[in-house]
Amino acid sequence: MVTTSVASPAAAHSLLVNPEQAGAETAQEREHGLGVEPVSRPVVCSILTPSGALLARALVRPRPATLPADTYAVEVTQVEPAGALEPLLRTNPQVVLRTPHEAQLALRIDHIIGPRDRRTYYLQTLTASNE
Repeated sequence: MVTTSVASPAAAHSLLVNPEQAGAETAQEREHGLGVEPVSRPVVCSILTPSGALLARALVRPRPATLPADTYAVEVTQVEPAGALEPLLRTNPQVVLRTPHEAQLALRIDHIIGPRDRRTYYLQTLTASNE
């Protein structure tokens, strides 16, 4: 198992919205800042290059209580080819996180830690200042 922490503002929240609750919020909930709750189960996603080549399959997991509020955990389950994410950190660290029926989220690999079989990848959403 590899865990990826995705630092993200509101854009990444849509990756963790329960599809059964999507669109179910009421006017009162919107008025009071309440909305749909994050899912309590993993959501399948893909990690792609900006040109669309598949790099890895992954699961977006609910945020553990130990992570800051603007981060999300992504468990990378299959990297093709093996080790493909590490060189990107030095060459072009931009990747795209895509989930079914959701908008893509552009990310930048910030740093990687841990042994090869337990790597943790830290990614940040792309903004005008870090593109």
